[in-house]
Amino acid sequence: MILGSDSHTRYGALGTMAMGEGGPELVKQLLNKTYDIKMPGVIAVYLEGEPMKGVGPQDVALAIIGATFKNGYVNNKVMEFVGPGVKNLSADFRIGIDVMTTETTCLSSIWTTDEKIEEFYEIHGRKEEYKDRYQRKRGNRKLPYRAGSPRSFGDSETYSKAGRSLHVWKPRNT
Repeated sequence: MILGSDSHTRYGALGTMAMGEGGPELVKQLLNKTYDIKMPGVIAVYLEGEPMKGVGPQDVALAIIGATFKNGYVNNKVMEFVGPGVKNLSADFRIGIDVMTTETTCLSSIWTTDEKIEEFYEIHGRKEEYKDRYQRKRGNRKLPYRAGSPRSFGDSETYSKAGRSLHVWKPRNT
């Protein structure tokens, strides 16, 4: 996990949890060498399709902010970006959305990792640091694991923006 000093500290698109804190909180964490928080709830943001021509990451981020900020159920929770639409976004596009998730009042965000993120690490000379977030092992056998499916979440709300749908799932028992 990365703890940064800016509220827009986000590395979720690269498969890493990160959050921004104020300076005094960072000093406290550095002195104690720990960052303790209660396990946050998780909100699924299910992406499908692909952005229409002329739609950029800021447009998608503003749609997500508009869909989630007012009702407050992402407040201090982790937004997990899942769904078939993730694969249609470049690493840079995902990062552009990710850095704006702080404006929803969520605690942090995390995304599905795939070959586009692996390529991003390779381009930046860090291929060995790439981890497929969704592989786990049982004995010597790798088992596929996918990000939380909508079935693992509770109620959903669907929002339409520029002819595309955004589904936001609330965690169960919230």
